[in-house]
Amino acid sequence: MEIGQVKFGNYTIGNPNQRANQGNQEPKEKEEPQVQSAEIKSVNREDLLNAMNMVGFQNMSQISSNNSSEVNPQEFLDEGRIADIEAMMMEFENGVSQIADAIAEEFPELSEEARSALAARIFAQA
Repeated sequence: MEIGQVKFGNYTIGNPNQRANQGNQEPKEKEEPQVQSAEIKSVNREDLLNAMNMVGFQNMSQISSNNSSEVNPQEFLDEGRIADIEAMMMEFENGVSQIADAIAEEFPELSEEARSALAARIFAQA
């Protein structure tokens, strides 16, 4: 019995002689896979499509939209935290607008959406 021997299929960790022992075995004759011939039956196209449609309905996820209103931050946060978040958003918007202006000077052919997205990514990484 070996301690710490780990086996993964035919491979082992901790036993270097495992491959040498396998080489002494006689090679087995390769067996060809047997292919069974199946009769091709004619299938009604409509029946096949109906069956596929039923399977699709079974696998369809049920999505229900609930008519939720906007979240009121006063219910979850105090006034100090709301002021901190608003200050951080103003700092983020100012930083993004400065970077977007610099990008607009260098790359005037970029659209406003692409420019804003690139500026937001750059400011977020900085």
